[in-house]
Amino acid sequence: MNKRRRFSDSWRLAIIVASLGLHSAAGQQLEGTVTANGEQPLVDALVKAEAKGGVQTVVTKTDSKGHFVLSDLKTDLVLLSIERDGSLLFRAIVPSKTQSPLNISLPTPIRKTGSWTPVDLASGAGSDVFVLDRDNGVSKVTVDSEGSHLESVFVLPQVYSLSSIAVAQQSVFVTGNNSLGCTVFRYSLATKSLASKAVLAHGSCAGIAIDGEVVYVVFTSKKEVKYWKSWAAGSYKAWPLVEMQTPGPLFLDQIGQQLLLADTSTGRLYSVSITDGKSKVLADNVGWATALAADSKHIVIASGKKILFISRSDYRGEDPPTNLRSLTGGQIVGLAIDGTGRLWFADYDKHLVQGPLSIN
Repeated sequence: MNKRRRFSDSWRLAIIVASLGLHSAAGQQLEGTVTANGEQPLVDALVKAEAKGGVQTVVTKTDSKGHFVLSDLKTDLVLLSIERDGSLLFRAIVPSKTQSPLNISLPTPIRKTGSWTPVDLASGAGSDVFVLDRDNGVSKVTVDSEGSHLESVFVLPQVYSLSSIAVAQQSVFVTGNNSLGCTVFRYSLATKSLASKAVLAHGSCAGIAIDGEVVYVVFTSKKEVKYWKSWAAGSYKAWPLVEMQTPGPLFLDQIGQQLLLADTSTGRLYSVSITDGKSKVLADNVGWATALAADSKHIVIASGKKILFISRSDYRGEDPPTNLRSLTGGQIVGLAIDGTGRLWFADYDKHLVQGPLSIN
């Protein structure tokens, strides 16, 4: 702006700019509920709505049920932030008028001591979530009235570099690699026994998925999915993935009766038929995908420091839920949707697992 502009002109210009940002209708009311630590109400948190350009700031606090109301909001969009004890817990741009109250579920950080680092997640029966870590350990997330914790389940030999985890039939499956090739491990939660299946001289393996008794494993360098009809089966069959460059993360989509598979080089998401192994592209531009998950409405993709959502109805990208628009962590390497429909994710750089988060 010209510094020699008269004060009265500047004043008129400010009024015009502010007016353009204001909604023509009466003030809007934004309400919602904030939860944390396993869906417990977040009480006495500071909730602030800021209008674009600083033309308005409205502040309130959550009540004993985690509920808040922000009244007389005069812009269509506001920057909503939530703080408690001086710490910023949430920040995202949201509409000031919503069809239903916001449900903001804040992720609870779950850590172990030292340099513990998660590398993948998998959901089990009910609300069970299992974590594979960089030190070849597998832990189970437990949630109680005091929050979420990690309970060690088993540890695999350090001679293997572990890649991926899946859970089914009361067993935990893990893929690992060494100089000889790929090994698939199966740990029985009932008998606490460990078995393994070596696939030598076939290159490294990555993602794993289980469909009943069938075991699917991605072999990245061979560009194929090998599958065994049961753990006891002595032989396997293979489906070629000739159109892919670097197939990696794998997820069994039971609702769609398909395998979801990401190509980390091209940023494409594929569907692989569990009937004949034929593949087709579902989505482009998903970036460097490191993990996949899905529920009845969404396909969820860990891509760098973001979590992407794709609509199951048309496989187009969609806005993530409000509580996932303000992630400020590092590389996301694992995703899991538990039996109650809540999302968990693993952050490699921050050395933690976060959840549970409502996504519907």
